[in-house]
Amino acid sequence: MSNLLIVRSYELVTLAIYLASFWWLLRMRNPVYMGALLGATMVFGFDWVYCTKFFFNVTYNPDLIWIPGLEIMGIREPLAIPFAYGMAFGPFAVALVMMKDQLDRMFGVWSYAVVWLIGAVGVMLYEWPVVHILHIWTYNQLPEHMIWGVPYSDIWLAGNLVLIAYATLRWMDRWAQIPAGAGFNLKSENTWKGFVMGGVAPWCAFYITFVLQLFWYSYAEPWVDVGRPF
Repeated sequence: MSNLLIVRSYELVTLAIYLASFWWLLRMRNPVYMGALLGATMVFGFDWVYCTKFFFNVTYNPDLIWIPGLEIMGIREPLAIPFAYGMAFGPFAVALVMMKDQLDRMFGVWSYAVVWLIGAVGVMLYEWPVVHILHIWTYNQLPEHMIWGVPYSDIWLAGNLVLIAYATLRWMDRWAQIPAGAGFNLKSENTWKGFVMGGVAPWCAFYITFVLQLFWYSYAEPWVDVGRPF
C-alpha cells in the first residue's frame, strides 16, 4: 500500500469516527458532554506546542492534508489532528463518566487509578500502530527513550491526560446541574454553560499534563535534531 493511500485512509477513518462520536453525543442532548467533544477538538492548539523540538519533537507525514492558513517557519498542522483529539478525549472521557457509578462500586477510591491505567494503555494502543506501522507522525527522540517508535514517557502522559479529563468532566457534569436531555437551544443559558463547562475538561487535562511533562523533558533531554526551527 502506498504512503499516500495509508495517509488518506487514516484521515478518512479519523473523520468517520469523529462524526460518529458527534452524532452519538448529539442524540444524548447533553450540552456538557457535547462541550467535551468541542473542547477536545480545539486542543490541536496544544498539539502545536506539544510537537515542538523541546517537547515531543514530532514531524508529520508530508502527505497529510494541512490546516489552511496555519504555517510558521515551514511548520504546518495536519487537518486530521483536531478530529483525532476530538474523537479521543471527548467521547472517551464521556464514556468513562457515564460508567462512573460502576467504576466506583467495583474499585471504590481506586477508581481514579483504574481510569489512569485505562488512559495509559488505551492511548498507547492507539499510538503504536499509528506511529510504528502507519508512520502518520514520527517522534524524533533517542532510541533508548522509545518503545516501538513511541516515547515511553507517553505512558504516564496519556494516563494523566485521560484521568484529568475524566475527573474534570465528572465534576463539571455534577456542578453544571443541567437537566437531562436539555438539548442545544442556542438561546438557552444552559446550552452555553454546558459547552463551556464540558470544554474545560480537555483543556485542563492538556494544560496540567503539559506543565508536569515539562519537568520530565527538562531532566531527560531525549531529542534528536531533525532541523525543526522550533
